[in-house]
Amino acid sequence: GGRLGKARGGGPHFSQMAMSLALLKGAVDVVVNTKKAVDFLKTMSRAEEEGFYLWRMLDALSPAMSLALALRRRHATLRHVESAVELCRYTWAKCEDILERDSGEDDDRPDDADSWARWFDVKKKGVTRRQAVKDMLGYISMCQTTLQLSLSAVAFSVPPHQVRPRAAFRYLPAAQEAAVSLLQEFEFGRVGADD
Repeated sequence: GGRLGKARGGGPHFSQMAMSLALLKGAVDVVVNTKKAVDFLKTMSRAEEEGFYLWRMLDALSPAMSLALALRRRHATLRHVESAVELCRYTWAKCEDILERDSGEDDDRPDDADSWARWFDVKKKGVTRRQAVKDMLGYISMCQTTLQLSLSAVAFSVPPHQVRPRAAFRYLPAAQEAAVSLLQEFEFGRVGADD
């Protein structure tokens, strides 16, 4: 009965087998989910796929952008996120121009080949949406990367007690100096209201 007792008790062979089965299950899950994603994308035309990516990339950018906007209000994190936020806001505005519906268009996202074709054929500022979307996908990807870099810089270089976006404000001499300097630059006309 010694061999059977060891197997039931979780001896070394049992734990190796359990670990192997867990890894196998994980690999099978990845294959199944990848197959589902590939099957879904195969049902879409190339144009539909680009539109799908545009909307989903913007949806994915939104939560990180909200966090970066909150961190931009903090003196300790402002310099880390400011450029990424401005880049994202500029790109977001360009995407909104592309996504904005003309008076004769449906308000819903396209959901079949015909609605995608109609949506992509509309011209915005002399360029079809199809071309504008192709152009914007790379810019959105750059925004995501830049935002990720800036949030990583905050995580690694700013003490955690200074990162909490909703924490109470406290007096920081360096923040006051920066504000006074900016106000003086504005008064002397060296910085505009849009800067």
